[in-house]
Amino acid sequence: MKAVTTYKQQLIKSLSDAGCSDEMCESCAECYENEELGKMLLQLKGERKCLREKLTKVQFELDTLDYLIRKIEQKK
Repeated sequence: MKAVTTYKQQLIKSLSDAGCSDEMCESCAECYENEELGKMLLQLKGERKCLREKLTKVQFELDTLDYLIRKIEQKK
């Protein structure tokens, strides 16, 4: 028998998969249940901004390593 998954469970799973903390997942689930979608949207946009900033930092680090690798390989 297949388990029935509620929208709240799906929402929490998706947020968790996106790297959100348990606290963030529960907060968004509460917002959904209370129909505070504007508040939930603000939280999600804030989380996205943080992830984007991390991504930018990691991309810079990768680019720097790639540069160093190329320079060393050219000297071989």
